[in-house]
Amino acid sequence: AHEPLLTLSDNDNIAVALQKIEPGNQLYSSGLVAQSAIPSGHKIALTEITSGEEIIKYGRVIGLVTQDIQRGEHVHMKRAYL
Repeated sequence: AHEPLLTLSDNDNIAVALQKIEPGNQLYSSGLVAQSAIPSGHKIALTEITSGEEIIKYGRVIGLVTQDIQRGEHVHMKRAYL
């Protein structure tokens, strides 16, 4: 089955949605469930990320978390410096 998320590194703690994702959708065989709507092209947390931690996308640090982000939540500017 086609996974609707893009990651490039095993170290990534976020992924990019390749299509709109509805809350409650199960996304990976690991059981990742979307906690909120994720627009296409936006980021979703693959793991719980706590305030002060780095956001890693495509194997690179792209920002810092300013508020805790739960696994499956939309990652956006309100919760992180990107």
